[in-house]
Amino acid sequence: MPELDQQKQQCLVAMETLDRSSPELWPEPMPGMSGFAQHIRASSATDKQPSWKQPPDAHDMLLLQRYSQMPLPPLIDELKSLYDFAYNLGLEEAKEMTRGKYLNIFTRNTTKSND
Repeated sequence: MPELDQQKQQCLVAMETLDRSSPELWPEPMPGMSGFAQHIRASSATDKQPSWKQPPDAHDMLLLQRYSQMPLPPLIDELKSLYDFAYNLGLEEAKEMTRGKYLNIFTRNTTKSND
């Protein structure tokens, strides 16, 4: 039996390596994103609590009350519509990112102009 387990484990070993030179697999950080990330870190460091840890406000309580009183089928329909909305938002974002790649707005300008 232990020989059979070793054979199964040997079958699961992947011998392929990832080519890290591909810009599609391992893209460069986008210009402006590092500054944005630092801005987010700096602003979150000044806040005492993230927004999702703060107590719910009146709008959150109304949504919670509305969803708690909903029968199961309409609640499932609402969740499906939220899922569809998030999916379509992801598709739109992918289209815009592709458009940005075609327009070369993500390339770094390494040459400096001499004024």
